[in-house]
Amino acid sequence: MATADYLFSSLRVRLTSDLPEVMAWAEETLQPYFRRSDSTSPPDDHVVARFTGPPEPVTGPGEPQALFLGRQGTRHGKGAGTRVLDVASGHVFTLFDDRVIAHYTERSPYVLRDPARLVRECAVDRMCARGGSRLHAAAVAIGGSGVLIVGARNSGGTGKSSTLAHLLAEGADFIANDRLLAVENGHGVRLLGLPVAIRWGADQLDLFQRARAFRADYGARSSLRMTDVKAGHAKYELTPCELSALTGRPIRPHAPLAAVVVVDRTAGAASSRCARTRPSGSVLSESRLERDPAFPSFFRTAQDERAPGSDRFDRLLDVPWYRITGGHLDIRGAAELVDHIQRQGT
Repeated sequence: MATADYLFSSLRVRLTSDLPEVMAWAEETLQPYFRRSDSTSPPDDHVVARFTGPPEPVTGPGEPQALFLGRQGTRHGKGAGTRVLDVASGHVFTLFDDRVIAHYTERSPYVLRDPARLVRECAVDRMCARGGSRLHAAAVAIGGSGVLIVGARNSGGTGKSSTLAHLLAEGADFIANDRLLAVENGHGVRLLGLPVAIRWGADQLDLFQRARAFRADYGARSSLRMTDVKAGHAKYELTPCELSALTGRPIRPHAPLAAVVVVDRTAGAASSRCARTRPSGSVLSESRLERDPAFPSFFRTAQDERAPGSDRFDRLLDVPWYRITGGHLDIRGAAELVDHIQRQGT
């Protein structure tokens, strides 16, 4: 069994597996958000991904339970030792307060991807228990300052990714495309990116010369995965490291929050405009995720009983806010916003 410890903010999560491919995939997909740690102190959580030997049989109907990305399972038992069965594959997850054991019965794409997702979820869940919030949002860093990009409505297609792409083209560093954590500390709010798959269309990638060249040769080099092809708007599925390589922009795993940008496609302007606006707790509340659909929902989840608009977001309302109307930010607007943020930090 091989073991690796990963550090996410102040949390340490250990991954153990008898599958070398699992360890290699985790190393590739978790970094740079999760850093390898050589500390000998005990981890906050422990994920064990095991292939050898059959798991104990799961009997009885169990309760319906959602798994990763819409996969269905059944839950058996309560408390420590609860077991969750992945109906389609027969994989079994056994849950404890400080560890989860994933027992795989056959080789499949899930065997590679699930353990890294479990490591990620263990850390996210602990951070939420300590007061962090999941947000459906994008983020960049401009001169070391974090800029949160949220939609005026909590849904896809609001222009967050296109605004992000234009800011990257103007020299911003990448933090997150669609999912992140906002964590308060003694100095304000810190934005923490997460290793989540990114789906970008050709119009976003074509802002970058290196990505255009890669797409031109895509037929011969089909290492990138494509999604939503049948819907008529094919997108490329990228890891954060792949996106960084194609855009030429570095990944900054975290940054202190300095500004919030609200993309409002419903505002009806003739062309995109960016202007200072009043902070809005309702926009942040709508962007908050009780549960990220990419994560398994069978984990212990921190229950935040505070009502929307409470002190949860007070620190996010203290920074300058900008509103983009008429669609996503274009090149000129992105340059102006970058200039605003840079002057704000001086």
